[in-house]
Amino acid sequence: MKKLTLSVQDRIYIQLLIPSIGGRIKMLLATKLFEAIQFTLDEITQYGIRDLSDGSTIWDRSEDIAISLSVEQVDLLKEGVDKADKENRIYREMIPLVLKIDDLK
Repeated sequence: MKKLTLSVQDRIYIQLLIPSIGGRIKMLLATKLFEAIQFTLDEITQYGIRDLSDGSTIWDRSEDIAISLSVEQVDLLKEGVDKADKENRIYREMIPLVLKIDDLK
């Protein structure tokens, strides 16, 4: 198992790297990963997370969490980064997250 430490911003952007369609095993891995990064109602209140009318999401404060990833989930995230890179869908704000994923071995 690998550990990945995520900020509020990372937890928002990582969702763009998790596939929403695929085979049964890939989707099981993706679903478990998605569940691990979701915000609880308490966290939404605690961090002051809210959506703006322009579609962006903001928050008042952040606290990092560490999640455990299987080798297969690491591979899934790396595939997501590679796909986003090839499609030119990596936002400037995603760079810290992309670097964290790149550093997972």
